[in-house]
Amino acid sequence: MDKKEILQQWLEKSNDDLRAAEYLSAMRHPTPIEPDKTHDLEYLLEICQKHNTGFSILSSKIDILNRYSVLPRYPNELEINNEDMKTALSYAKSIQEFVINIFNK
Repeated sequence: MDKKEILQQWLEKSNDDLRAAEYLSAMRHPTPIEPDKTHDLEYLLEICQKHNTGFSILSSKIDILNRYSVLPRYPNELEINNEDMKTALSYAKSIQEFVINIFNK
């Protein structure tokens, strides 16, 4: 791979990040807690478990999702197929629902 191809991949990645940031900025709202700034989902799970042991049921899903928390930030660092993507999205949604249910109690 030559330098021009590498540069193109980084530019595409940065464009994707910028579009995502613009989209997310339109959805801005206050969060009820201020978690540590980290991409390590296992670490965040540990923090949650200290406040509510019920979070432990998310451990296997977090283990899978944690693989995608940092590596996708760099081009060509992670190969993901459609089945992996569907599973990851399903896990993320179920974790989100779990957290929403915790806060609505």
